[in-house]
Amino acid sequence: MIELNKENFDKETKEGVVLVDIWAPWCPPCRAMGPIVEGLSEDFKDDDVIKVTKLNADEYMNIASSLGVTGLPTFLLYKNGEVISKKVGMTTKDFLTEMLNNAKNAE
Repeated sequence: MIELNKENFDKETKEGVVLVDIWAPWCPPCRAMGPIVEGLSEDFKDDDVIKVTKLNADEYMNIASSLGVTGLPTFLLYKNGEVISKKVGMTTKDFLTEMLNNAKNAE
């Protein structure tokens, strides 16, 4: 799992399909989603196109606010540096897996 910060955010989201989990330690839904996101990271660890990442909104409030994050957790799906999908709140592993695979397979 790649932990995003101000130094690596642009580099990590500019190529391929990247799921960004924007979370905070005090957020119960974020903590509940943690194992799901970790599982996704494990599922896609050998994929050369898909990356699963996390951004701590408390530590990097400036990045979260610049992305328009108003609720946690927020999942942003990037494809080649552009946000192509957004999901706010809890969701399922199946939903996130489908998002990632659809983005990878779309032209």
